Amino acid sequence: MNTTTPRVDSSLRDLWALPGTEWIQALATCAVQAQQLQLGALLSWQQAAVAINSEIWDEWACRFAGGVPIDG
Repeated sequence: MNTTTPRVDSSLRDLWALPGTEWIQALATCAVQAQQLQLGALLSWQQAAVAINSEIWDEWACRFAGGVPIDG
C-alpha cells in the first residue's frame, strides 16, 4: 500500500482540496509567481526605456555634437 500523499495541482481552484497548511504554501506559490510576472513586465519596460533613451541621445549627438554618435 502506498502511503505517500498524491501531489495536488496548486492552482487556486484546487486549494479547497489541500489538507492542513498546504493551501497556505500553494497560495504563497501563486503569489510569488504573480510577483515574478510583475517584475518581468517591469524589467521589459525598463529595457524599452533604456533603448529609447539611447536612441534620443544618439539623435542629439548627431545633431549637436558634430554628427557622430558617441558610441560609434
